[in-house]
Amino acid sequence: MAKAQMRATILETASRLFASRGYAAVSMRDVATEVGVTPANLYYHFSDKEQLIREALVHVFTERTAPLETVLAVPVTCDQKLETFVLWLVGLLWQDEVFAKLLFRELLDGDRSRLEHLSRTVLERPFALITSATAGYNRRADPVLSAVSIIGIVLGHFQLSVALPFLPGGRKEHTDPEVVSRHILTVVRSAIAAPRLPEGA
Repeated sequence: MAKAQMRATILETASRLFASRGYAAVSMRDVATEVGVTPANLYYHFSDKEQLIREALVHVFTERTAPLETVLAVPVTCDQKLETFVLWLVGLLWQDEVFAKLLFRELLDGDRSRLEHLSRTVLERPFALITSATAGYNRRADPVLSAVSIIGIVLGHFQLSVALPFLPGGRKEHTDPEVVSRHILTVVRSAIAAPRLPEGA
């Protein structure tokens, strides 16, 4: 197997293990065994577990954020940016278990070094997209905090989706990604689409 292909295989395998077990519960030997190589061969490609998880995170998140690059590359309206971002994030969380688990594990682990690395290498551009979308609606709300609020709404829906059918009034369709996306967009648009203030106000 070519070196680049082997690295990709290791990163995919490590991502799956880190997502299912968490960083602390996965050893380099676990990854080597799962890939089918010796620990020495694994260390040839990655110096330690910290390098492995950093590169695994970038590998997964870069691949998943690629669809947003087309939106960033062409001029679109703020509403198109908002809709693209919400549909993308909801779709990923509901359909990509590795992405969802890695994201929540990293946020909960709170390792500042890894979060900074992930933010600066991968997450800056998606965040810039949703921030620029919120900034285009009105100037009364901080666009960064508005972006965080939108992301928080999506993450909250995802976290509660497992329990929602058992809550009062909860229905199966409330966990459907398409239904969730439409609802979030309706709520967000009504909240942030207030008239813009005059320049200098």
